[in-house]
Amino acid sequence: MDLRKDCIAHWRFEESGDSRLVLDCRGILHGLASRPTKELSCPGLLGNAFAFNGAGDHINLGSSLQEHWRKSFTVCGWVQRIDCEQEVAQPLWGIIGNDYENILEIDENSDEVFFNYVCDSKWTSCYSTVIPDSWRRNEWCFVAAVLDVENNQSRLWWNDSLLKNTSLAEGTDPSKWTSPLPFLLGAAMPPGGVPFTNRPLRLDNLMLFGRALTDEELLFLYNGGLGRESLTDSPEAGLLTDLEDWACQRLAAMTEDGRSCFRTVAPWAGQIGIADGGVSSFERYAPMAFVQASVERLSREGDYAPALHIILDIAFGDRSGIDGAARRGGPDTVGVNRLFEKIVLAFDRSHPGPDFCCDEFYLSDAADLIVHPKMHYRQVRFEARWIPIPES
Repeated sequence: MDLRKDCIAHWRFEESGDSRLVLDCRGILHGLASRPTKELSCPGLLGNAFAFNGAGDHINLGSSLQEHWRKSFTVCGWVQRIDCEQEVAQPLWGIIGNDYENILEIDENSDEVFFNYVCDSKWTSCYSTVIPDSWRRNEWCFVAAVLDVENNQSRLWWNDSLLKNTSLAEGTDPSKWTSPLPFLLGAAMPPGGVPFTNRPLRLDNLMLFGRALTDEELLFLYNGGLGRESLTDSPEAGLLTDLEDWACQRLAAMTEDGRSCFRTVAPWAGQIGIADGGVSSFERYAPMAFVQASVERLSREGDYAPALHIILDIAFGDRSGIDGAARRGGPDTVGVNRLFEKIVLAFDRSHPGPDFCCDEFYLSDAADLIVHPKMHYRQVRFEARWIPIPES
């Protein structure tokens, strides 16, 4: 099973430092904690977790994530109750509102767990009138809120079982969902703008998927109560190899005036020889682009997950029978200058997709490697921070 392509965001809560930044290891939906992450950090089911104090602690994702609430989705993760003096209602995440709402809440007063989805005042409440015993035993519990637009259903999942399912309210049209409020983790945001939070709890390994997960897929993530940080049980080639393949595909798709920019696109394997100044290699491959991904340096926040800096080097070249045309372009060649521009536009501030747990790549360096009247070879370097996920 492989859920990587459907995972939009994955918050592991591994941060423990002076920063308030909470990283989405899919590289897209980073959040901002209400106080420094070292003050929230605690042991979790899977490495580190965050403990919310029930008195204002939350993570603000910066927008209502509206595009994701306008179609099927699944929000799931691990939650643990912390004892407090009274039984109260506590949101795990969400937005509150009369016209638009998306919230998962546990209400100990009424002994209910409910997932409310309100769109254009059409109210769907999927709720259980019994809170499972594992909650009051302060165990780590796997919970999921599932909106299944295609099957007109809302589902509430707890550990290894379906807790409740219900039909969407008549007339519900998720494409109309809109709200100016931010989506919160560890709390919920009402129209008044003050986070709604009443009791302490812990969150670990929270994920957002862009479709309704099946029962089988939720059981896969539950993993017998052990949890799962790797979203696949399939053999993997490795992030750096996959990254080189992604870059090669993007380069191979480049065109200029309806023609492919490159004759050869491949991972770097020593293709350019220097015995004859590269002449024979250029005759064989040009115009060409070779890709190499590597890891250069490491940074770490606190004592937790290392952030490795991925280096993506793209070396590319062209040749021409006209002096200078390999660099500037001419009737028989695109030219390295134009190729440089196209590569920068394609890769700078780009993200390779949900299968890659890294930030966007950015251009960090460029240099000419071979300069000759009839041949030109240049290298550009892009960098991104990789947030590794340990295998479960």
